[in-house]
Amino acid sequence: MAGNWNYKDEEDILFTDEFLDRLIQDRVKDEIIQEARFFTEDKLVYINEEGRTAVRGIMQFRYKSGKNLPSGVEVGKWYEQDVEIMWGHLLVNPQLNNWKHSDILYRTTKFLSQPREIK
Repeated sequence: MAGNWNYKDEEDILFTDEFLDRLIQDRVKDEIIQEARFFTEDKLVYINEEGRTAVRGIMQFRYKSGKNLPSGVEVGKWYEQDVEIMWGHLLVNPQLNNWKHSDILYRTTKFLSQPREIK
């Protein structure tokens, strides 16, 4: 996640650490505790039309606590949702890049379905 980011609809451009701090503050304020698992397999990894590496799979999750949860989701129940996770390769000068995790990074998550309760 190295780089500059906008948080929600705010106009400020934040560096990664500032972005993560604001994200964490929101989660703490909303008292969100979530447990999640991600299931995929090798054949679901592919290069998309933009030349980026992506993987599709099923994310299973439940909220153990929280306010302002997604619509239709209740605390304590397990749900699953089809997702696509995009990975990114930074195009930076290696001499300027001092973050040890910046080779291949999580970029975005695209939700391909609505959450379904697991019974």
